[in-house]
Amino acid sequence: MIITLDPMYPPHSIIALCKALFVHDKGVAIRVYQHSSVVMKNDLEFSPGDTYSHKAPVETCILFIWKLDQFQPKLVDNRGTNVVGEINILRHFGRLLESYRNPVLQYEKLGAEKSTYVDYWLDCAFVHFASNKRTSFLKEFVGKWNKNSERDLSIADLYLWSLIKQFNISQTLTLEAKDWFNMCVQLYQ
Repeated sequence: MIITLDPMYPPHSIIALCKALFVHDKGVAIRVYQHSSVVMKNDLEFSPGDTYSHKAPVETCILFIWKLDQFQPKLVDNRGTNVVGEINILRHFGRLLESYRNPVLQYEKLGAEKSTYVDYWLDCAFVHFASNKRTSFLKEFVGKWNKNSERDLSIADLYLWSLIKQFNISQTLTLEAKDWFNMCVQLYQ
C-alpha cells in the first residue's frame, strides 16, 4: 500500500494509526521515501529512509512518500483502489484495525448509531476547520465528549487531534479542550 503525504500538512492521525497497525501486526512493515521536489521538515514522525519491520515475514508493506500534494493524502492499496483524504484513509485503517483481537480503535464495530455519530464528527471537523470556525467547533466537540465520560476515543478524536497539530493551535485551547488533547497525545504519540 502506498500513501502520499504532504509535509506541509502532515496527517498525524494516519501516521499514528500506521504505528498502531505496525505494533499490532508483526507482518506489517513501513518504509518512508521522499519525492525529489520536497525539502523535508525536521520534526516529522516518519523521516525519509526510515524502515520499520519485524523479523516475521512481511505480509503488508506500507510505503509513505512525502510529496507536495495539495493538503490531501492519498492511499493506493494492492488492488489499485484509491482512497483520498485524511478522513477516508482513517476510515479505511479503522476497519483494518478492527479486525485485530484487541483493536486500538473501533469504528464500524461500534454499531450503526455510534459509528454514524463518529462520521458526523469527522465531517463537521473537516467543514469547521476549513471555514475557520475552529473555536466554536472545538468547544462543542469537547463539551459533548466530557458529557459522555464512558465514550472511548474514536477516529474522530484522532482526526481532530491531527488538525490541531496541523494548524498549530494547541496553545490556544480552553482548559477543557487541553485535557482532552493531552489524553489524545498520550495515546497517539
